[in-house]
Parts: sequence; structure tokens; C-alpha cells
Amino acid sequence: MNQSRILQDEKAELDAQIAALISQSEAKKEALELAIVKARNAELAQGTLEIQAVLKKFQMSMEDMGTTVTASASKGKAMASGNGSRLAELREYYKRHAA
Repeated sequence: MNQSRILQDEKAELDAQIAALISQSEAKKEALELAIVKARNAELAQGTLEIQAVLKKFQMSMEDMGTTVTASASKGKAMASGNGSRLAELREYYKRHAA
């Protein structure tokens, strides 16, 4: 056999090995992505159960939580958007009522 034919055969063998490794890597990647999704779903389910337990303990509903969270967020945004004027109002209020 001549040298060029031997080298072509070696190259073809390497190409086949590379293709097999790529295929294996892609399969492993897909399996890992699926495992990640399953783990996230399990974590979400566990978190949901924990939230439901707390709500049951305090006799609340999800609607109660939604309004509480929304109200707290609104207060925080109002304080932050006042550019200091709201803070000045609060200081003035406490000055008047503290004396």
C-alpha cells in the first residue's frame, strides 16, 4: 500500500472516531439538560409545598400573599421614586409628633 492511501485510511478512522464522540457528547448534553429541568421542577414543587404549608399555618390564601407582596413593593417604589421629598416629609412628620 502506498503512503497516501495509509494516511487517508488513518484520517477516515479519526473522522469516524470524532463523529462518534460528538454523537456521545450531544446525547450526554441532552440527558443533562433533561436532568436540570427535572431538578428545577422538583425544587419548584417543593417550594410550592412549603409556601402552602406556611399559608395554611397562618390561615392565608395565595391572594392574601399577592396583595401583601404588591402593597409592600408599591410602598418601596413610592419611597424610592420621591427623590428625597418623601423622606423629607417623613422627617417633618416625626419632628412635629415627637415634640
